[in-house]
Amino acid sequence: ATDLVVPLCQYPAFTDTTRSELSGWWHTIVTAASQTQPIVVIVNPSNGPIDPQATSSAVDYAVYLDALRLLRRNPYVQILGYIPTGY
Repeated sequence: ATDLVVPLCQYPAFTDTTRSELSGWWHTIVTAASQTQPIVVIVNPSNGPIDPQATSSAVDYAVYLDALRLLRRNPYVQILGYIPTGY
């Protein structure tokens, strides 16, 4: 199977405050990845997506890491990170 590569530039969304289940695009990816259709997700762990509801531009890494852990529950999701180094 050919892997589908998805740049995941959206802030993680959850179904509730316990952050036990993803929603939105994150949920779509974790449920769509399978043995016949593996998915490679590209994330920016350095300063990746900012919470649109936040009052500052800081990344809530606890939320971000919880979402990545949930993605990793599916063995057919591979996570790649990138960090811009300048031009």
